[in-house]
Amino acid sequence: LDWVRWKGDDRLVIGATTALVEEGRAPTGQIMKQKDRTYRISRVFAIGPDGRNLVQMFQGQLSQLAGGWGSTLLLDALPGDPAHVMISAIDNSGFGAWKADVMTGKAERVANGDWQTADYATDGAGYPVMRFDETRNVRKIFRRASGAEAWIPAGEVRRWMNIGSPDFTPIGPGPKANQVYVLARHKNTERAALHLYDTSTGAFGDPLFAGAEADAAPPWIDPSTRAVIATCEFATRLACRTVDSKLQKYVNA
Repeated sequence: LDWVRWKGDDRLVIGATTALVEEGRAPTGQIMKQKDRTYRISRVFAIGPDGRNLVQMFQGQLSQLAGGWGSTLLLDALPGDPAHVMISAIDNSGFGAWKADVMTGKAERVANGDWQTADYATDGAGYPVMRFDETRNVRKIFRRASGAEAWIPAGEVRRWMNIGSPDFTPIGPGPKANQVYVLARHKNTERAALHLYDTSTGAFGDPLFAGAEADAAPPWIDPSTRAVIATCEFATRLACRTVDSKLQKYVNA
């Protein structure tokens, strides 16, 4: 069991991972068998608070997952939609994004990826508006307007620059359609700051927060309203400051 979250008052959404072992076999004409292979498979489920009516996402559609064994992952809990969640899935075409019904498990594709696709980001409307493809050395960034189908190239980042260096890192959905929170060094600034990125135009909003001594760290985001609760930076230690000063005492504690 990886995590459990409420979906409204009458459903729970669950993430779980298991390991499957494929026994090694001897190649044709040889005696020595190959080593066993272990595969980790993650799945998203929904269940009633009384433990009844368990369904997994892609219920009755498992043949659409890669080899029937592809993983499903929670992409967006869709707080404004009581009946659905947005999931990403390793399907027969690569890595896609699907809208899934938490009562039936039925999933409907909303974004096509390929075998280089590594992740998506949703906006305030819960729509996948950013896609990230990865090769050995490069992370390619794509964007689109909320509700659109076609992807627009938005840039590339060398993968070695992504490690501990947020030149462009998506954080989560913003409060409105076409908005995604990102940590980015925009216009060659020395430190990464927190911005709202407009996926319909590719424009950065003014910095919402810039660290005084170090790069901005991932903020605290309200999962329901998508509003920023607190901004953070990691200098000698992680320091966070709440937008509402009345909440700061709880962070300090």
